[in-house]
Amino acid sequence: MKMTKPQKVFNVFNIAMMVLLCVVTIYPFIYVLAYALNDSIDTLRGGLWLFPRKFTFDNIIATLNDDSILNSFLISVSRTVLGTVIGILLCSMLSFALADKELPGRKWITKYMFITTMFSGGIVAYFLVLRSLGLINNYLVYIIPTLYGFHPFLIMRANFENMPRSIEESARMDGAGDLRVYFNFVLPLNKPIIATQALFTAVGHWNDWFGGMFYINSDHLKPAATVLYEIVSQATFESSSMSSMNARMNTMYASGAATSTPQSMQMAFVVILTIPILMMYPFVQKYFVQGTMVGSIKE
Repeated sequence: MKMTKPQKVFNVFNIAMMVLLCVVTIYPFIYVLAYALNDSIDTLRGGLWLFPRKFTFDNIIATLNDDSILNSFLISVSRTVLGTVIGILLCSMLSFALADKELPGRKWITKYMFITTMFSGGIVAYFLVLRSLGLINNYLVYIIPTLYGFHPFLIMRANFENMPRSIEESARMDGAGDLRVYFNFVLPLNKPIIATQALFTAVGHWNDWFGGMFYINSDHLKPAATVLYEIVSQATFESSSMSSMNARMNTMYASGAATSTPQSMQMAFVVILTIPILMMYPFVQKYFVQGTMVGSIKE
């Protein structure tokens, strides 16, 4: 079918806007990568836009050789893995239970959970609760408060409700209990939505800097996002006040990068934090595609 002139104009405009959006989205990553992979002394000359002039891995190596950064990276990895696995497991169990339309008080439980998401006691009250539970300056502050999320609960419950009930009924007729039905049928049949929500949860854990900033006092318990925030904030303050570098920056220089500048190491740290989470998307992409068909066929 031949397109009309207005349709051609719209397509050209649409393609141009998409290209512009892609450039605006991708360029910051290219800019950071160019700084991270360029020689630090050469970077001081400026004029670095797309590609490194003097390619080197020295900034990456120096950042990884810093014990505090490496420890924060391990904290981020462990909290992301534990928080995602345990959180999705418990939230999906809750969704499976409340997807049963014959469960007594099902609607009231859901309404109660919804109300708790609308009202908050504030950061001070939340801090006091965490302190009373012994979670301040405790690694578990990253895990326990994040085990439940109302949004993933709603999404998973909606998908569980759309499952063919004949599958569950046939399994129970064969003697399967709730746990067996959940692990052998519910989870395998809902892999797309489980993987999607797991990805969102993992990204939230990986990017969270707030918890390490306000609920953790020990440096060895702070995640990488918090450490990066502190480095950037300190560097910004020092560049405006012309003060000397702090102890963390001195440690970086002593760890084997006497020629690395704070800005280059910040960029290298950003690259190190970005790559792991970006590597997850190709493996989960197929579940996004499959997830578009979830609930499209009903009994």
